Amino acid sequence: MLEDAQLVVCRKCRKKVHPSELKRESPNSSSMVCNSCLGRMKEVSSTIEELKSNISNSSEEKKRYYCEECGFKFTRTGRLINNTCPYCSKESVKVVEINLIKEIKDNSFE
Repeated sequence: MLEDAQLVVCRKCRKKVHPSELKRESPNSSSMVCNSCLGRMKEVSSTIEELKSNISNSSEEKKRYYCEECGFKFTRTGRLINNTCPYCSKESVKVVEINLIKEIKDNSFE
């Protein structure tokens, strides 16, 4: 009975824990979570940081694409898996060639 009176509920998992097991969720937060929830949150945040660094360090060059139907322009890393426009869903996506853009600009002033 006395033991139940000393237990506190974790705000994350709603498990009853001893007050010594509670830690702040973050340095600026006032909410307290148990050690197991804090450990899971740190694992998730480190995984997110790893994914972000992998994306930013990716050696794949971004390619520019445009849709011939609607004119939507977008970029993707790696090669294009399908040639369907993410905006209009038509199968008319082409890779933007830098030389093609220069050629169009040059011809438009003639």
